[in-house]
Amino acid sequence: VLRVIATALQLYASTQHDKETAQKFVSFGPLEQYRQSQALFKSHFDLYTARKFHRRQNDSFTDDDLRTALVEARNLEERLSDAATAYIESLAELCGEQAKLELVGNYNNVHPSQITTYSVEA
Repeated sequence: VLRVIATALQLYASTQHDKETAQKFVSFGPLEQYRQSQALFKSHFDLYTARKFHRRQNDSFTDDDLRTALVEARNLEERLSDAATAYIESLAELCGEQAKLELVGNYNNVHPSQITTYSVEA
């Protein structure tokens, strides 16, 4: 989900000076994938909370039941946020390491433009 969002925002930012391209991007671009990912997350969240409520046999819910479900949902949101943050950090770290490897691997036949590009990425 995060990769789709990041790519979509990066592409959209690159079209900010060209109105026609920006309009086409909004109409036909990958924002639909983002909406689908968001809908999928919402449906999973709804399923999670619905199962928590239906697991109990009685039909009446108390305020404590609702509070418990909300606390569990908040905890789930925190865990997902932590996992997404860790994923982004590890992905950024991996990209930096790959750039360093490319720089070292092409050390013998390096073009000056590659040095700048790879050192910025590293």
